[in-house]
Amino acid sequence: DPIIEILAVAAVAAALLAGSHLVLHQATHLFGMRMSEQPLEAAELLQLYGLLLAIADPVRKLSSVFTRIQSACAAADRIFDFIDRRPRVKTNSDGPRLRRRSTASPVAGPPGLSPYYIEFRDVCFSYQPGHPILYDIHLGVRAGETIALVGANGSGKSTLLGLIPRFYDPDHGSVFIDGHDLRRVNLRSLRQLVGIVTQDTILFDDTIYNNIAYGSRGAKREEVEAAARRAFAHEFILAQPKGYETRIGEIGSKLSGGQRQRLALARVILRNPSILILDEFTSAADTESEALIHRAMKEFMVGRTTFVITHRLHTLEIADRIVVLEKGRIAAVGTHAELLTGCPAYQRLQEAYNHQRLCA
Repeated sequence: DPIIEILAVAAVAAALLAGSHLVLHQATHLFGMRMSEQPLEAAELLQLYGLLLAIADPVRKLSSVFTRIQSACAAADRIFDFIDRRPRVKTNSDGPRLRRRSTASPVAGPPGLSPYYIEFRDVCFSYQPGHPILYDIHLGVRAGETIALVGANGSGKSTLLGLIPRFYDPDHGSVFIDGHDLRRVNLRSLRQLVGIVTQDTILFDDTIYNNIAYGSRGAKREEVEAAARRAFAHEFILAQPKGYETRIGEIGSKLSGGQRQRLALARVILRNPSILILDEFTSAADTESEALIHRAMKEFMVGRTTFVITHRLHTLEIADRIVVLEKGRIAAVGTHAELLTGCPAYQRLQEAYNHQRLCA
């Protein structure tokens, strides 16, 4: 700490001047204060300076320790504040466990239930009371269907999909999977069905192998590598200094945006979820990486119930249906061709996206 260093130098200089004055003038008082019983000798002054030098370094270290303690206390306060938080979502460990749908025949469901695999019934949601984000959402999704969500920023796209893994519960209405209200099902079994890839890739300061295998307990080496191949990540991984054992830095800082996204895709491919959520998953990728990511996901989405938040035309065209959200409400539902001719909100979004691409 520069301030501590300056104070230490000033203290030594003051002691040197005071001691020199007492020795040279054979005085026992300084500024009217008695400093010693008898006049100091030069040898005694040298001993005093030796002691000052001996304690200077420990005193400096002590001040550094005090600064670290203050920093640690502030960090501990933040940690304990996080630990003391109570989840808004109440778990139901005794609730029914959701079963994984086979991707080979995803559409067949239990007899007597709704024809929809996932259903939003009269859903309303707000993060803060009096400021609703979603209004009266009614949407049914069949197993194996690909749904694209489009809308302006703040229209509620990510919020709507966050209700599926129960990151939060709706204020009104319910979300159903296989006819079960999500509030009543076993939360762990629900989240085991869901795989999520977002624009903000979550990676850790660990090896590439461990980042891909994260969340898949007991995954074998060949399974991890197979997932990386399906995500078109295997080649760039082998080009790293230590291959799969290469550490990628905090948040994957040693990799490009496209490489980070492909690792995230490999992770979700390894988990093999029945429900796939892709939230602007190619936003950080370059053109080449985006093409590879899109190809990988197009193959992986087959037979899975998939939700995609995107404005990219080649992704919208492979969706079975497109849901247009406007100010928290569903403005229209249809195919790309249907919405281009019959939905003004969708037309405006496409015009804005095309203009953005031309200006880029």
